[in-house]
Amino acid sequence: MTSKGIYTDMLPPHDLDAEESVLGSCIIDPEAMYYVAKILKPGDFYREKNAWTYEACLRAYNVNPLDIDHMPVNQITVAYELKKRTWVDYNGAFGKRGATLTHLDIVGGAAYISHLVSMVPTTVAIKYYTQIVKDCADRRQQIKKAEQLKKDAYLGVKPKRTERIPLY
Repeated sequence: MTSKGIYTDMLPPHDLDAEESVLGSCIIDPEAMYYVAKILKPGDFYREKNAWTYEACLRAYNVNPLDIDHMPVNQITVAYELKKRTWVDYNGAFGKRGATLTHLDIVGGAAYISHLVSMVPTTVAIKYYTQIVKDCADRRQQIKKAEQLKKDAYLGVKPKRTERIPLY
């Protein structure tokens, strides 16, 4: 038996359909964004482009929700917020090495945002989609903590007495 363990070949817990349904619901339904914003953080999304898209939704949503002229969360405003963020392609993964791309380019453009909207069977189930994303994020966090504990055990680092490991 190797020292890596039996679970090293497994992907971390995630549900891309739930992530996309959360994002599509936020873009379609203002009440969904109000609910989701209280529960999920961008880091709760497994796929980075979904985290970036959620950040764009939050930026559009948080402009000033009490202001009558605040920016609504929709396909146009999310695309606008994604265009404002850039990323430098140092490795040439998206074409020319050193090229500066917007987050909108990287996620797949307006077509990806349209895809998110089309993925939503119904926004009525937003609480369920959100819970799936949150549950997967919590499980990934648990795995990360367990890996750190394992590493510390091999290195002889004693855990702090105040640390408690939540068991599901």
